[in-house]
Amino acid sequence: MEETWPLENRPRQMQRPGVLKNMSLDEFLRVKKEIIGEEEKKNLGEEAFTRDGKARKTRYKKGSDDGKRKLHSARWNRQPLVPPEEFYRKIPKKRDTVIRNFPMEHLGIAGQVPDSVLGHMHNRCVKVSLDNFCKPTFKTAKGSEKAGKYADLFQLQEAIVNYCIVLHSLWPSDYSGLVLMKVLTEAKWGETAGLTGR
Repeated sequence: MEETWPLENRPRQMQRPGVLKNMSLDEFLRVKKEIIGEEEKKNLGEEAFTRDGKARKTRYKKGSDDGKRKLHSARWNRQPLVPPEEFYRKIPKKRDTVIRNFPMEHLGIAGQVPDSVLGHMHNRCVKVSLDNFCKPTFKTAKGSEKAGKYADLFQLQEAIVNYCIVLHSLWPSDYSGLVLMKVLTEAKWGETAGLTGR
């Protein structure tokens, strides 16, 4: 039994010697399979008929975080579990230190957003334009209704995705870029704009 399921890997109730005293190997293996199956469901968040866990108050040891080599454990907190009206105003409007040089290759936006725009994004009160978040194009807009500065819908979509990526990188708690994407997606990116009279 120890070889099949080492003591340290078992749940606490299965570590007591008395529990296994009258159990056959077949029974032991069946219980092991059930317990591991439940654990896997729990790890995947699939236990649909159980209540959500209760958020615990967490205390952190005093520490520092330089954003590079030393990352404090508080950095990995989930988003607040309350409606935005209870926390959104607490998000700082401006970063005191502007850092434009952060990894972007893995985000797919390297060279697509100018340094000046990255600087502006450190202050959420500064207005930015979607023009700042897309690659320039020399294509002519197609269709009976011209796309304005954008050659096609894909260029506009790329600009909004780039905006969302930069915003999330600098302000993880500011979800406004995702709301913009959600609204445009529900409106089918303006596909039917002007056709329904709304």
